[in-house]
Amino acid sequence: MKRILSYIFVIAAMLTSCEIETSGNGKLDGYWKLCGIDTLSTGNKTDFTERSIFWAVQANILSAQNKEDLLNPKYMFRFRHTADSLIVYNPQIYDKAEGNKEVTQIDELRIFGINSLTSRFHVESLSHKKLTLSDEYLRLHFRKF
Repeated sequence: MKRILSYIFVIAAMLTSCEIETSGNGKLDGYWKLCGIDTLSTGNKTDFTERSIFWAVQANILSAQNKEDLLNPKYMFRFRHTADSLIVYNPQIYDKAEGNKEVTQIDELRIFGINSLTSRFHVESLSHKKLTLSDEYLRLHFRKF
């Protein structure tokens, strides 16, 4: 009986000492592959399914990376997410060794569907498998990877 009580005590201590951390991002958290970009003004659709462009969302950080070339930098952003919007801001080039560097030119972010240093997206749809975002120029299609 003492042995059983000891096990129960150890398990209870382990459970109470662990904190469960949640980000509040719901279905947005995860690793998303960019599958396509629609240009709203022209109706052009660009297929990205054969490309390796990814967004990753966890806690209050969104990272974006073009994995087609290992020399491509990884970009980090802060973001705010509500039921119908996603605001991505404060872009930085991730550099673990020397510290992150602020992005000042938008051109390097366009491959990710980001057209300004603070980008405001409407969340058109969000499920456990698909995400569709749009701004005034583009519609971005993602699938969870």
